[in-house]
Amino acid sequence: MKNKAFKQISESIKKANSIALFCHISPDFDAYSSMYALHYALTKMGKKADLYTHEKLKSNYKTLLDEKLLHIGGFESQNYDLLISVDVPNIKRLGIYGEQFLAHENTIMLDHHLKELPQMAKIAYIDKDFSSCAEIVYDLIKYMKIKIDKALASYLYIGLSSDTHSFRNSNINEHSYMCGLELYKLGAEVNKINVALYKQRRKEELALQKIFYNQIEMIDNKFAVSLITMEDFKKTKTSKQDCETFSTDMLSYENIFVTCSIVQRGENNFDGSFRAKPGYDVSIIASELGGGGHKEASGCKFIAKNPQSAKKLVISTIRKHLKGQEK
Repeated sequence: MKNKAFKQISESIKKANSIALFCHISPDFDAYSSMYALHYALTKMGKKADLYTHEKLKSNYKTLLDEKLLHIGGFESQNYDLLISVDVPNIKRLGIYGEQFLAHENTIMLDHHLKELPQMAKIAYIDKDFSSCAEIVYDLIKYMKIKIDKALASYLYIGLSSDTHSFRNSNINEHSYMCGLELYKLGAEVNKINVALYKQRRKEELALQKIFYNQIEMIDNKFAVSLITMEDFKKTKTSKQDCETFSTDMLSYENIFVTCSIVQRGENNFDGSFRAKPGYDVSIIASELGGGGHKEASGCKFIAKNPQSAKKLVISTIRKHLKGQEK
């Protein structure tokens, strides 16, 4: 299946002269790095390639990625022969670019989340067995026989390391380790990447982290929930991007099997980021709230009257689905 899809994708890329690349809204390192890696490979092929996103890079992203390459906002699909999305499971996650993406005659999607119908691209390669989208891009680049140099290896390693949480997630496999080893041998700047991903926090981020930890609630001695409000962001001069690791951080608590960090992004709009230890499935929890993802890492966007209502909704939904998963 993979070789057949990669053959179609390779042929489409070779035929195209101008290509636009996209990742999901509120991008994480895997989304960005997969997009940057593919952009780098396409330019090596002599293609005109542009990167599109909804927002500027946060500070620690700028140490690894060049923000000047990003087009933020406006997009005209008629200027491109081909559109490619990476790490995007459904059209909603493409945000303002979704409508034009659906209408374009040549589209490709590369993703590692559970398949969500209807398929949003003309050609799709989706494999939930990959721990990161960067691994899919790595395999595609190798299939197309594009030489992986130090810069390209670094882009790919960023996504691999970040989406596996430095090879700690349970969805990693032999391919993940072999990919990491190969990228290391090819010159990936592993030490620089580790500092940016795991050892670099602004004082504003630490202030937000303090608020987050102070607001953690342990529920039924099984799961943990914490809430960050718009007022918290205002107080600490931070943003939603500074909350990326919070749900994972809570999993370090003993006897806590499922976590959710709830982030207010508008008066009645909230994001839920769910994480689970092996043996538990949070994708069904996120799905009920309008989202989805992996068994141990999922997310959603939902509406609630206020922050406390949002928390109550999340707690009740977790309780509902956790019953049948108790060990």
